[in-house]
Amino acid sequence: MIPNIELLNPPASETPAELLSWRPEYGVVSVYIRVDPGDRSEGWRTEVRNGLSGVVGPRRGSEDHQASGAIKATAERLQRDLLDQPPRGEPGGLIGFVEMARKQGEERWYATQIPPRRTEVLHGPVAQIHPLLELLDDGAPLGVAVVSSERIRLLDWRLGRADELHNWELEYFDDDWRERKAQKPRDPARGNAVSAAGRDQHNQRVEANRERFAEQTGDLAHAEAKKRGWRQTLIFGDERYVRQFTQGFGNASELRHVEHTDLISEPTAQIKRRVEQMLPELNRSRERSMIERIKEVAYAQARSSLGVQETFQALQEGRVEHLVYDSARDYSEAGLGSTGEAGSSGPALIEQMIALALSTGAAVTPVEGESAQLLEEQGGVVSLLRY
Repeated sequence: MIPNIELLNPPASETPAELLSWRPEYGVVSVYIRVDPGDRSEGWRTEVRNGLSGVVGPRRGSEDHQASGAIKATAERLQRDLLDQPPRGEPGGLIGFVEMARKQGEERWYATQIPPRRTEVLHGPVAQIHPLLELLDDGAPLGVAVVSSERIRLLDWRLGRADELHNWELEYFDDDWRERKAQKPRDPARGNAVSAAGRDQHNQRVEANRERFAEQTGDLAHAEAKKRGWRQTLIFGDERYVRQFTQGFGNASELRHVEHTDLISEPTAQIKRRVEQMLPELNRSRERSMIERIKEVAYAQARSSLGVQETFQALQEGRVEHLVYDSARDYSEAGLGSTGEAGSSGPALIEQMIALALSTGAAVTPVEGESAQLLEEQGGVVSLLRY
């Protein structure tokens, strides 16, 4: 029985590694469902039905009776739970990993507000985590700061969910902002000048306080960035105060001043939509920079691997720090199997590479589109090496 979607947690960064260590006797069915609220035909149902049919048959002749029974029973349960009694709620995505068993086996379900790239049902000896890695990479945690002269909002965005952490406001105290009264001079013209000077001093003090407020809240935001593991912090607002706000962030590469757009009074949902409109380009830009850096390091310092065979060998030796691969590429012609021998299937190869990377603590980034085109000459795979 699939639990209520609204009660499900999203997958975490450690979920892929945990799934790869889970090896039920007859394998795992991996279910990725992309629910589009605007799709009245609910096309995901057709994709799931076709995927479950593919899991059931035709089976290999060497497959024993117990395995066949477990596969058929699991597919029938999923048919009933997903199609005959569809899950409650309307998330962007529903993700499940179900043990193949005659009776109810172990199941692991997750929900996200951003959907997987496609609906699909996959079967293998272990969980198929490629789509999950894509989702976690596209939906990696971001900080979002909305900056104005006297108010700063800080949000945490991850996997399509945005939560406001802080809403700081600058407060003025009478003792700080009381204007001094000067003796009224005899010369009216001179009196106006003194009064104007007093106002200028007041305005300067107000402006200095605003800048100090931005700088101090920037320090607090930087602490949140480290605590919550933000990949990047996006900042909306007036450049004058953004400049003060960012002084607390040591590494400028963590920051991106998006634009001057005033979102300070907008509801959280509107800020979330604005971030997600920008997200594809932000991700592709980050991927392109990463690939270019790896290639530069390869030529300058020999701390990169370029191509399938070179990267696979480095993975076996535990030297890979960051694996980058084309998520849409067919690796069946790579000529290298999971044991280093030619003739193994493409999926087995890339799955083995991912498993090796995760087991040795390496980061893994699947790329697509224009970013993936940069890997064409390298056969779709590059890596940054530890040594």
